[in-house]
Amino acid sequence: MVERKKELCILHIGMPKTGSSTIQENLFQGVKDERVSYTDLSIANQSGPLYGLFKKNPENYHFFKNKKFTENDIKEFRKKTKKQLKNNFIDFSTDINILSGEDLYHSSHDEIKQMKNFLKKFFHKTLVIVYVRPVYSFCNSAFQQLVKNHELNSFDFKKIYHKYKNLENYDKAYGKKNVSVVPFVPKKFLKNDLLFDFCSHVGIEKQFAAIKTTNESLSKEAVAVLFTFNFHKNAKTDFGHRNILIQHKVTEILKNFGNEKFQFSGKLIQSIIDKHFKEDYAWLLNRIPDEYSEDFLFDSNKKGVETENELMEYATNFIDELTTLIDQQLIDFPLEKTPQTVAKLVNILRTQIAKEMD
Repeated sequence: MVERKKELCILHIGMPKTGSSTIQENLFQGVKDERVSYTDLSIANQSGPLYGLFKKNPENYHFFKNKKFTENDIKEFRKKTKKQLKNNFIDFSTDINILSGEDLYHSSHDEIKQMKNFLKKFFHKTLVIVYVRPVYSFCNSAFQQLVKNHELNSFDFKKIYHKYKNLENYDKAYGKKNVSVVPFVPKKFLKNDLLFDFCSHVGIEKQFAAIKTTNESLSKEAVAVLFTFNFHKNAKTDFGHRNILIQHKVTEILKNFGNEKFQFSGKLIQSIIDKHFKEDYAWLLNRIPDEYSEDFLFDSNKKGVETENELMEYATNFIDELTTLIDQQLIDFPLEKTPQTVAKLVNILRTQIAKEMD
C-alpha cells in the first residue's frame, strides 16, 4: 500500500489518426507546467509498454509479435514497465503525471479495470482524454495506413473502421465526467494548435507544439498500386525479417507517385455505417458536444472509390510509370494491362531493393 498519492494522472488514449505523435513528441521533449511530468518510459509513444502491460493476451499484440518476443521476453518487458511506472509515480517532484498511448483505445472493460486498479494506488484521480476523428476522413486515412504498413488486401471495414463505442468502457470505469471526448477538428483547435488545445482540455499550463509530426498521405495512385500488390498474395516473395524494411522503402519510392487524393465514395461509407455500425455511429454523435455535430456529418454523394476491383483497375493505368523504377532486364513477362502485372512489377521492385541491401 502506497502511503502517499499524487494528485492526478492524465491518461491520453488516442484514437488513431488524431495527432497523438505530435502530443507525445512535444511532451516527451519537455512539459512547460512545473507541476507536470510526462511519465518516463524511455519512448514518446507509450502504446507498447502501456497496452502491453495490461493486455489480456499479450502474445497476440502486434507490438510484441513484430519484435518476435517469446513468452519470457513479454514477461520481462512487463516487469520492467511496471517498475518504470512505479519509479515515476513515487517521484514527488511533480504532482501530475501524463501517460499516452493510442493503442489503449482498444482496451477491453477488464483491461481498463486492471489499469485503473493499478493507477489508483498512486493517484487520487485519473482524467481520461481522447480525441475522436470524423468517420469519413478517418476511414480514408486509416485505409491508407493499413495498406502501406499492415499489408491490408481487402475493403474489410471491420479492420478499417474503429468502433467509437469502445470508449464506453472508459465511461463505465471512470465515469463520464472524468472522460473527455474531444472532436479532432483542426480548424477549431484553440490557437490553431493541437498541443495548446490538449493542454487547455486537461487543465495544465498551455504550450505550443514545437514539433509537428504528420503521417504523410499517399496519392490515390500509390495506394492503388500497393493495394493491388497486397491483394495478389502469390506475387509476393518472402524476404523474411527484411519484409518490413523493404515495404517501407517501396512506400518511400511511391511517395511522389501521382498526385490525386485517395478517398472512398460517400455512398460506400454510408452503406457500411448503415449495415454494420449504425448504433456505434449514433453513440458517437450523442457523445460529442452539439457544436461539433456538423463537422461529423459527411456527404453521401461524395465521389470516390467504391470497390476493390475499381481501385485495382485504376492501378493498371500506371504500369509504364512502374517499369521506369526497375531494371528492365528483370521483366521477363508480357506487360498486359492487368492488376496481376502491377503486382508482379511491385514484387520486382522489392527484389531489386533486397539485392541492394545485400
